[in-house]
Amino acid sequence: MYNGLSLAVGRCGAVALAAHQVLLRSFFFFTPIGDSIGMTSQVFLPDVLKAEARDFANGKTATRGARRMLGGIAMAAGACAALSAGGLPARFGFVFTSNAKVLAAMRGAAPILAAGVLFHAVALASEGMLLAEGDLRFLSTSYVVTSGATLTLLLSRFRPTSLNAAWGFLGLFHAARAAQFGARASFLASRRARQARVDRRAA
Repeated sequence: MYNGLSLAVGRCGAVALAAHQVLLRSFFFFTPIGDSIGMTSQVFLPDVLKAEARDFANGKTATRGARRMLGGIAMAAGACAALSAGGLPARFGFVFTSNAKVLAAMRGAAPILAAGVLFHAVALASEGMLLAEGDLRFLSTSYVVTSGATLTLLLSRFRPTSLNAAWGFLGLFHAARAAQFGARASFLASRRARQARVDRRAA
C-alpha cells in the first residue's frame, strides 16, 4: 500500500516526492498511538468478553463498557495524534527543508495527513477488538480486498495525479478500514448479546 502510494507520488515530480517523504515519516511517527490501542484491545478484551458471557448467563446485562471506552480512547488519542501529525509539516516544515515549493506542498497536504492518522487510530482499535473476538476470516478477507482495490487504483489509469490526491487515497484506505472494522465489531457485539438472550431463555 505505502509503496504503491510512493510510486504514484513519484510520478508527480520531485517537489511532490520530497514533500511526500516528510508526510510519510510524520505519519509513521504518530501511528504507534493507534497501534498501542489496538494491542490493548487484543490483550485485555478477551477476558472482558468472557466476563460479559458469564454475566449474560447469570441474567445480568453487560454494558459493553470496555469496548465503548476503547473506542472513545481511540477517538481522543487519534485526534491528538492527528493534530500533531498535521501540525508538524504545516507549522514546522522548516525543520525538514527550506524549499518554498516543498513547504507549500507539505502545508497543503497536512490536513489530509491528519485525517489519515485519525482514521488509522480508529481502525486499529476496531481491528484489535476483532482480533480479540477471533474473527480472523473477516479480517484476512478485508485486508486482501481493501489493500488490493486501493493498490489497483493507485497503479491504474485512475491513479492520483497530485500529492493531495495520493494522500486522499491513503485517507480513504484507512477510513474504509475503520468503517469495516467498526461495523463488524458492533455486529459481533450485538450478535453475542442476542445469542446470550436466546441461551438464557432456553435454559
